[in-house]
Amino acid sequence: MPEQEMRPEQAEDKSRVEKAGQVKQSGETGQVEQIGGIDQIEQTEQTGRTEDRGMTEAVSPFFAMLNRARLINRWSLMRNSRTENVAEHTYLVALIAHSLAVIRDLGHCHAKAARVEPERVYGYALFHDATEIITGDLPTPVKYYDSDIRAAYAKVERIAADQFLDMLPEEMLPYYECYLRAEEREIDEEVAACLELVSAADRICAWLKCVEETSQGNQEFREAEQSCRLRVEELGLPETEYFMRVFAPPFAASLDRLIQPRKQ
Repeated sequence: MPEQEMRPEQAEDKSRVEKAGQVKQSGETGQVEQIGGIDQIEQTEQTGRTEDRGMTEAVSPFFAMLNRARLINRWSLMRNSRTENVAEHTYLVALIAHSLAVIRDLGHCHAKAARVEPERVYGYALFHDATEIITGDLPTPVKYYDSDIRAAYAKVERIAADQFLDMLPEEMLPYYECYLRAEEREIDEEVAACLELVSAADRICAWLKCVEETSQGNQEFREAEQSCRLRVEELGLPETEYFMRVFAPPFAASLDRLIQPRKQ
């Protein structure tokens, strides 16, 4: 039987599918997609036409690497009653940094403090320790032993940030470069304010870890609790003072103390 002549749009669709390489088709949905995730082509039953829905870049390990933050333990030189990983730490830093921005927005700040969007602070906090997934968490006494070690470690952090950015599709770089290279770039007043609040939240979280450990009777963290508390107070920020006064005390409380019966 002679082959039926295809309409122009049918010929175009056939050509696109042939160029896509290895494909698979679902009989239930009519979906055709390239294996490997590079291109995804969907064929609709209503029109019989196909459309390219996916990005054209190769598969990226960027978020798979970020997911490994839960494998990097902190406080490695200390005897811990409960091990804390970078993912847990990052989550709490992001929550507290966001709260500090809210507290600042409510006016609990110095008169000349730059206001920032809490959601923007949250973004910087989420990536503030991302490079440690590659470098590991260098203990503070080692990292700050002298200026030479600090400078060397800063270089290692820059290399790790570059490795992360190399994993991204090119068009996504501007969205993440600002977070992973925040301290290397020329920053405006708002970004400087974001980094200030993230750093403050980082210090608060270090102190809260010490409070958690000492409340469990772990005397290993007794001196660290005092020094971390001092580092928070040295900031002199009304936002951190507000947080420490209003939100910090319950961190050492039991669950029964945290969940009180609702007043009738």
